[in-house]
Amino acid sequence: MSVSVKTRILAFVCQVCPFCVAARLKPDSAFAKKLREKEENCPACRAYHEWRADKNAETD
Repeated sequence: MSVSVKTRILAFVCQVCPFCVAARLKPDSAFAKKLREKEENCPACRAYHEWRADKNAETD
């Protein structure tokens, strides 16, 4: 299953987002935990998770 171009573009936005980068670098921080609560409302974060799931499925 491949993801759409729109999903890949939004996933890229999440990859370069300074807030998301900080949360991925320190996943146990209070900031990262708070951001995870808000991720479900962010289209870029949703696209990033969808893209990662698809990428991981391809490598299995």
